[in-house]
Amino acid sequence: MNATCTHTADGRVRDPSRRTGGPCRYREPAGLDLDEVMRRIGSGRPMTVPELLRAAAVLARHVASGRTDVLVARVRVAVALEELGA
Repeated sequence: MNATCTHTADGRVRDPSRRTGGPCRYREPAGLDLDEVMRRIGSGRPMTVPELLRAAAVLARHVASGRTDVLVARVRVAVALEELGA
């Protein structure tokens, strides 16, 4: 990712050097893996909208595994996003 990219309040990544101001290609931060996401969701601690969106992206990549805990976590994230109006 370009070093000039910045995160907006709604979790999108923008590259100020681009004329169109379009989003940069999104890349998961280092260390954000399925196990970490599952622990975070299972902890019961509140999550921000950007955290929930990143969790949803990680879980979406692993849904084909058919793991029940991944499917349950996706539902929890979807409900949390719905409650926050995102």
